[in-house]
Amino acid sequence: MNTFTTIIIDDEPNAIGLLKLSLEELFPDITVKHTCTSWSDAFRILQQEHFDFIFMDIQMPGRTGIELARLLPDLYGKLIFITAHEEYALDAFRCHASGYLLKPVDDVALYNVISRAMRDLAQPAALPGSQPVNNSELLGIPDSKGINYIHKKDIVYLQADNKCTKIVLTDKVMYSSYHLGRFREYLEKERFFQVHRSYIINLSAVKRYVNEHTGIIMTDLTEIPVARSAREALLRQFTTLHKLPG
Repeated sequence: MNTFTTIIIDDEPNAIGLLKLSLEELFPDITVKHTCTSWSDAFRILQQEHFDFIFMDIQMPGRTGIELARLLPDLYGKLIFITAHEEYALDAFRCHASGYLLKPVDDVALYNVISRAMRDLAQPAALPGSQPVNNSELLGIPDSKGINYIHKKDIVYLQADNKCTKIVLTDKVMYSSYHLGRFREYLEKERFFQVHRSYIINLSAVKRYVNEHTGIIMTDLTEIPVARSAREALLRQFTTLHKLPG
């Protein structure tokens, strides 16, 4: 049986103890090699040692777990954030986190996140000439149990839904508690365009631009309005993207 090593970083000793108990019950092949209650100790250890799994809190005295991960961009191992704060999930995704779990941690969610990460660890190294997935082509959609990774190319459009965002994909619909403006920060302006205060579209998923009154029709046949102030810029960017004659 393979043995996996891990470090738990959390300024709350009780939280460390609870996570250790869960790991012992669910994954006896995971060995907790170190626990840290301060980011400075964690920083020193992570510089010196490698771990298969890194469980990290976000809100800690001194620096956040997000800042710690950014200080170590070549961090070895599967990084899993465990926190009481949902609002950092997109920032965690930018650190290439393998999971994002909310306290109190649900054992089913913990099991699923670790099992998925273990499958990734078990995959053989990429063969020469193979095409690995580019992390810049993925977007993390956080929910109460972790982060769902989707390909940006599969997004048709995003729509503001009260304080949440509806993400329409080619094969399904997802929802996020983040507002539309947060997603705008993570989508390339060359490929995605905010046509209206309530809509961001994938320019590659536009089926037809009808007119200034109807707006545009997407590949799923949804009609989306285009704000008057956005029309000229939209046509210019759409023309550039598809290399159409002026």
